[in-house]
Amino acid sequence: MTNQPTITDMGNGIRFIDWPAYTYIESTGDQPICIDEGGEHLGEKTPGVAIPFPTRRHGELHKHFGICEDDDGQPLAYGKGATLTAESRPKAFLAAARIGQTVIYKGNRYIIRQTANENIALEAI
Repeated sequence: MTNQPTITDMGNGIRFIDWPAYTYIESTGDQPICIDEGGEHLGEKTPGVAIPFPTRRHGELHKHFGICEDDDGQPLAYGKGATLTAESRPKAFLAAARIGQTVIYKGNRYIIRQTANENIALEAI
């Protein structure tokens, strides 16, 4: 068993980062990825993005963030916890981006900024 994902370049600036439970879809070019349906949460598709952070032992591991909106309609990112289940589940596909990359949320472009404690914020551009 390996601690490293399988990375497949799909061409056109897209690559798949394949781990046993998740496959992340990441833009490697100038085209931003849409995070409107970033992944499944509590049984339904919700906006979100997976962001890789460096680790001591595995190189990088993706942390999952959901996206909601504040009272002014500005996007807020929140960390999503992991769950363990006894039953088998299908592999999940999630949008992924890196700190400093541009993403699209509800038709608007945002830059992902790192904040304290490995959290993120979406900054309008």
